[in-house]
Amino acid sequence: MPAHRLFVPDADILAQAAVYAGILARVQGYGRDERMKALHDCVLFVQAMKHGVAVLTRNVREFDALLQMRADGRVLFCRT
Repeated sequence: MPAHRLFVPDADILAQAAVYAGILARVQGYGRDERMKALHDCVLFVQAMKHGVAVLTRNVREFDALLQMRADGRVLFCRT
């Protein structure tokens, strides 16, 4: 993968993602293992918003909830 396509999340992205992951965990009643997955999804979502790109995913559960919290994000849902 070319280096210009790799982005390292900064402290601001990680902080925002942690807040959204905490909200998702409380609202949807996640267990311990699901919390870390939610954090990863939130980091992807916030980082995509920062760089102005869309996230392509099949994960409707988390990303639909994230879109309800931040309607300015862009997510494309796909089916298998």
